[in-house]
Amino acid sequence: MRFFAQLGRTLVLAALAVGLLFGTASAKTICNACKGTGKILEVTKQCPLHQPLFGYCANCDGSGLIGPPCPYCEGRGYILTPAEKEAERKARAAADAKAQEESREAQAKMAVERAREDSIARVEKARVDSAKTRMVKGARSADSIYRGVVKYASGLRLAYNQRLRENPNLKGKLSVKIAINEFGKVVSAQTVESTVNDSEFESTIISYVKRWEFEKIDVVGDVSTVTYPFNFNK
Repeated sequence: MRFFAQLGRTLVLAALAVGLLFGTASAKTICNACKGTGKILEVTKQCPLHQPLFGYCANCDGSGLIGPPCPYCEGRGYILTPAEKEAERKARAAADAKAQEESREAQAKMAVERAREDSIARVEKARVDSAKTRMVKGARSADSIYRGVVKYASGLRLAYNQRLRENPNLKGKLSVKIAINEFGKVVSAQTVESTVNDSEFESTIISYVKRWEFEKIDVVGDVSTVTYPFNFNK
């Protein structure tokens, strides 16, 4: 009996030596063959290096812990059948495909968000005329008017996009003369030039501009006027 026990120990040491040749991990982890119990009852499909010897798990030498994984069964304690290997491969492939799909969706959302932000930036800068030093009559500075127009420009783009649903061919330039009092209120807004050929859209824009509020200025009774061209296109 002592001979067989010694033989079992020898086989265990040989198994671990083979594992060291193929494995690199040094930290011990829970044995997958016996789930850390040091005992193994299931002997079906056992890895040749992990056959149970004398009632204890040969995978971990009865300790419930292992070092480098077995190069044959990869620490499972048994060898997969071809069908099981294929199923495992398909499961890994499905998980990888799902991860890649989620990554693509995340990138697509980021691209849409960047495009939206770029569109807003273009609206705020390009849809109003790029020249900030337009002819202004009154005490209000061209810069203060420009800042106010940029502040509300995204609303013009929104109105344009909504009108496109009913008039897909809508585009052109709409020049609006704006009068602003000392408190920053728009006292009048009217079309002075238009190539959009859509009176309903023009009325919407004029109504929107009349609700704008600009910076206050410390000049009693001042009413400053400026003409701004707004370009609308897809």
